[in-house]
Amino acid sequence: MAAISVRKLALLALLDAPDEPGKPGAPIVGVTRLQKLLFLMWKGLPHISPTRDIRLDLIFRPEKFGPADFDLYPDLDFLVTLGHVSRRPRPHPGRIERQPVSDRADVADATERELSYTYLIGDESEGGSLAIAEGTEDEYSITPTGRKLLARILSSVDGPGKAVCEKVVAAARATRLQYGPWPLQRLLRYVYTEYPDMTTGSEIRERVLGQY
Repeated sequence: MAAISVRKLALLALLDAPDEPGKPGAPIVGVTRLQKLLFLMWKGLPHISPTRDIRLDLIFRPEKFGPADFDLYPDLDFLVTLGHVSRRPRPHPGRIERQPVSDRADVADATERELSYTYLIGDESEGGSLAIAEGTEDEYSITPTGRKLLARILSSVDGPGKAVCEKVVAAARATRLQYGPWPLQRLLRYVYTEYPDMTTGSEIRERVLGQY
């Protein structure tokens, strides 16, 4: 049996995990959110040693939009092609104009929408400018076959490999439950504040950490 990719396993586990207690995993909107949730899951993993059943292939680097693992994109394409993940474009209402608002909640919501449209639709991928031009962002969901695959992976390994898989799934579930409901701006600000060494090359650092 080929070694199990931790990245693919983590993607399936994140998409399967609920972001509220007792609810099935809702779609994750935008590859930016998916990247940052995957990064936080990676940071939350306890130390694990590789086994012959597991390929520890998560590699995050400081990129122009913060921490990113560029191998996420071909893995997503692979899982979508096989029908384990659903990817659907969502029309974006377009960039908003700044308007006076009466309270901080409105300011945060307006900032999130603007930041998402201006910088973060498609974001780390080479196709980002095309996504912005089309005014769309993708919504990712695990499919029934994806859930069956996840269950099959967890039942197909034993010993140290099973322990690693269980740690990955537990970390994905904890990450989604804690950070999944957060607005995008809050999620980005948290990552940029807590892990500044992973934002050294970011083109939006000042915008994310600026005064809003």
